[in-house]
Amino acid sequence: MFNPSEEPLLTPTLQARRREALTPIIAGLIGIVLAILFLFGSRARLQTAATEGYDQAQRHVNSLKAELEQLNSAGKQLSDVQRQLDLEQQLEAAQSRLKDWEERFHYARDIGMMNFPILILNVVLALTAMTASYCVASPKIIEGKLIDPIIPELKSKLGTLRLDVINQRQLLRTLDAQIQTAIQRSKYLAGTRPLAEWRAKARRLNAVVTLFRAENARFRGVDPESIIAFRQRSSIEFPTVPDEGFELPIELGPLEEEFKSLRLEFPGPAFRAEQFVAAGGEV
Repeated sequence: MFNPSEEPLLTPTLQARRREALTPIIAGLIGIVLAILFLFGSRARLQTAATEGYDQAQRHVNSLKAELEQLNSAGKQLSDVQRQLDLEQQLEAAQSRLKDWEERFHYARDIGMMNFPILILNVVLALTAMTASYCVASPKIIEGKLIDPIIPELKSKLGTLRLDVINQRQLLRTLDAQIQTAIQRSKYLAGTRPLAEWRAKARRLNAVVTLFRAENARFRGVDPESIIAFRQRSSIEFPTVPDEGFELPIELGPLEEEFKSLRLEFPGPAFRAEQFVAAGGEV
């Protein structure tokens, strides 16, 4: 739409654009013309086919009527009665087909009468589509540069998608570190045997109870032996627990293998944020 002679600074760019657009424009025009001609010819052929079908159905009905009248005018015999029944059934079916073809014929005739206006409508629609496509593109020349408004929008979307990629990678790295920490912590806790030598710890806890009674009595200024409840040695009963360590869940092994395989499939960073900003992205 721009004349290279009016924009000498953009002459190479405009000429290159025209060469690039020449092939799709010619191909698009040929396709539009062929499509419109095909629709026009199809509607015209529809009327011809409907007329031929209607005429053929009419001739079939007329031949059956003539044969039936000829049979009725002749002397009737037993075989003629059966023949008459067959002809009546055939005539009924033929009349039904004739009615269908008559409806098709009227429809095709109406379409044929509107064929030329529909052709004009198709041409108008094609021109409207071409105009709309140009209006959507709406290229402009600003300060000696050919600007396509779609390109800044696409760059903005591209920048947003790249930032989403960076954020998702960061989330994946954080999740990867958390999963590795959880797996190592599970293995560590399973091998620490926190309940080992629990009997010695229970005895020390019982001794703490006796010491607490003595300190409590000393703070109150009384003799622990004078307190009847303190004369009996207290003993805390603990349930018997095994000394073995904990076992890791059976499901942890397959989950760890799946996690390792996923880490191998995870690609390395395709670009860094600094490189993205240096390339002209908008953060």
